[in-house]
Amino acid sequence: MTTNTSFFPGDPRPEVQTFVHDFEAKYHREPDAFNAFAYDAVVIAAYALRTGGADRRGVRDALPKLHDIPSVVFGKATFDPTTRRVIGVKSINLVARDGHWILRDKSAAVATK
Repeated sequence: MTTNTSFFPGDPRPEVQTFVHDFEAKYHREPDAFNAFAYDAVVIAAYALRTGGADRRGVRDALPKLHDIPSVVFGKATFDPTTRRVIGVKSINLVARDGHWILRDKSAAVATK
């Protein structure tokens, strides 16, 4: 059985392993994709607030200008000013083995358009 996701706690990237370690130390459980997306949302919002100021317009205007923001899910997040989405979102391919999800391929992240 195979599936794909945007976040996998077994992803060997250093930013993922640091996040997983810190999350487990605080909450005593493994993080899931919702936790990783929430963490990234706060990090990205903080960058937008620092860049654009603490009001709605400032944040809105800052988001399309953000470039290579550190991200657990995306590696580095850069927004497309037209679509207002993160550019180069990757999908991690997983396969079930012995009752556990593992990376299907060590080069697991595949860019989607």
